[in-house]
Amino acid sequence: MAIISITSKVFKLLQKFRTIKTYEEAIKAQEDVLRGIINENRDTKFGKQHNFKNICNVEDYKENVPLLSYGQLKPYIEEIINGNHRILFNYPLKWWVKSTGTTGASKLYPLSEKRLSIDRRAVKKIFYYLIGENPKILRGKFLLFTASAKLDEINGVPVGYMSGVLATTQNKFIRRFFVPSTDVINMENTELKYELTLRAIRRKKITIAIGVTPFLISLLQRASEKGLLKRIRENIEVIFWSGVSISPYKKWFEENIGSVQYLGSYIGSEGFYGAEIHSEYKDSMLLFVESIFYEFVKLDDINKECPERFTLYDVKKGVPYVMHVTTYSGLYSYNVGDVIEFVSLDPPVIKVKGRAKQVINLATEKVTEDEINAAIVYACKRNNCVLNRYLVIPMVEGGLGVYHIYVSFMRKPNDIGMFINDFDEKLKDLNEVYKLVRASKILLKPKMVVVNNAFFEKIDNYMYNIGKPVGQLKTLHILLESHPYYSLYRDAITFWGSQLIELHRNM
Repeated sequence: MAIISITSKVFKLLQKFRTIKTYEEAIKAQEDVLRGIINENRDTKFGKQHNFKNICNVEDYKENVPLLSYGQLKPYIEEIINGNHRILFNYPLKWWVKSTGTTGASKLYPLSEKRLSIDRRAVKKIFYYLIGENPKILRGKFLLFTASAKLDEINGVPVGYMSGVLATTQNKFIRRFFVPSTDVINMENTELKYELTLRAIRRKKITIAIGVTPFLISLLQRASEKGLLKRIRENIEVIFWSGVSISPYKKWFEENIGSVQYLGSYIGSEGFYGAEIHSEYKDSMLLFVESIFYEFVKLDDINKECPERFTLYDVKKGVPYVMHVTTYSGLYSYNVGDVIEFVSLDPPVIKVKGRAKQVINLATEKVTEDEINAAIVYACKRNNCVLNRYLVIPMVEGGLGVYHIYVSFMRKPNDIGMFINDFDEKLKDLNEVYKLVRASKILLKPKMVVVNNAFFEKIDNYMYNIGKPVGQLKTLHILLESHPYYSLYRDAITFWGSQLIELHRNM
């Protein structure tokens, strides 16, 4: 016990030194990051084309580098794929990171040696925080359920998913706590990956479970079927989630895992943005300002030809922004597509609101995924039910908008009508325009269809078959016509829906 107490104090001290605490420190860190990226990459092809040698400050940078999309950076990335060097960055290329294509086809991002080193330090920062807060986690192993770090190679450079890369490239001290092995993490066979992961933890004390929220649930459900969940419950201290907000699934974890600490991370293929490692702000992420330069565009302005670009210096709390990043891996003022809001500026703490393109706007209401999540959580709590999965499809019927909500439950509400009433009323509380257009009957009352779990499993299996990896696929909560898999989901509803709905009713 004495050793653990000393270890906790040491890691608390390390964590204090490695975490930005004040607004002034954060601003300085952002200036240093931008200066470093510009100075170290001024003789690249991109740097020469965008006048890096004459950029001295943030305003110079904005004048010379426009806001960019993946399509605009793709020609440079293709040059790197073809073996050319010093195109976007001057550092050695260590990995190709594949995105899961949440709102489009999969993308490839170059991962430089410097950025990999930076992201690994972010993992260590979180590791120090966890140990400092709860040293008992050192008594067992950390269960990781991530996507593969190595799917393929391009000219000898591995291609994989960022969650797997970070899991498999940590130093030996941290890696010794992780299970399963790298070989299992890199498996693409879904069922075998589940099986070997459970086999690896059978006789282990698991103190932390790490992964994308719904996939952690899927793994833990399988653990329950094999009689392993009781042992996990006895030892687990922390659920460390990513990818999908834990809020709609929190009740399931509480009922099946018990009272543990819940923490989240904010990581994308483009960078490691932050983590829930600031005790004063629950369900929000401390922004990692020492490694990425951030710019923000107001959500309402994102479709303007030349929207105003804000930095950490001039953002405001409570305003929805679309985040753009400049990194040590050759992304410059790049639109990551996420909508965030600042809940604190001192230190910089953000809440992820959803995707910029994942906003329901049938009648000017602009309902976000975050608001849908909150209304679902409220309705579940009011009706003492446990959610499994849900999907909202905005539709137009007879000229009026209506939200169709396809839901599977682990424990159904006694009254579906009451559930949808609670959902509707909570959404009115959260979104004033939604309340207005509902009162004006421009939007109809939402409709709910309860389906069997097999409904979503069929969709998941299809995604796996077309190359979306288990442990990495991000759960879709809002389906818009602009989504590349819109037809797939609509076909699933048409061909499988009625059968699975009836199956659920008869259970």
